[in-house]
Parts: sequence; structure tokens; C-alpha cells
Amino acid sequence: MKPNTPIVFLGNHRRGLDWPVIVTLALLTAVVAILILLVF
Repeated sequence: MKPNTPIVFLGNHRRGLDWPVIVTLALLTAVVAILILLVF
């Protein structure tokens, strides 16, 4: 389901909805940063 999420948001991007993409990227970046901090 997670790999398909960006595709859905990209589809909505054509409709002029930019904030879901920004929010998704922000959440993914935060999760990755937290994982890196926990690992290292």
C-alpha cells in the first residue's frame, strides 16, 4: 500500500492538489530521519 501512495498523490497533483504531496514528503522525510537517528 505504501509504494502506491505516492502514485495516488501524483494523480491528485494533476488536479491542483499540491499539499498532500508536500505533507507526504515531509512525513516520509521525518520517518527516515528518525530511523537514521535510531540506527546510528
